[in-house]
Amino acid sequence: MRHKLDKTLMDLLQRDITLTTNNKTIKQGKLINYVIHDYVVTITLKNHKNQLKNYDVYYPYDMRQSRGMCILDYRVCTLVGEQTHLSDMIDHTRDRSTRQHKLFDNCLTIQY
Repeated sequence: MRHKLDKTLMDLLQRDITLTTNNKTIKQGKLINYVIHDYVVTITLKNHKNQLKNYDVYYPYDMRQSRGMCILDYRVCTLVGEQTHLSDMIDHTRDRSTRQHKLFDNCLTIQY
């Protein structure tokens, strides 16, 4: 998985990309650098004002590519697979009053 993610991001260096989730654009710009460290992927983009901006995302549970996009999957169903009892346990132990990570149970799409 790490090799696949590393290769994909390396191929996107110096390309204009758009990061979206739930059909909402999160960040966009030219991919200047990326660092995969433990469970965090730091993406450095150069925006239209020539400013460098970092965007941290957690290591995805799965990744898939299709034409012109790469999808980083953070969905619980991907994490637990067919073990629905684990999905139920995660749902019951989550404290809805605390702030969740913005990609929790979502996908991040990198369009290029």
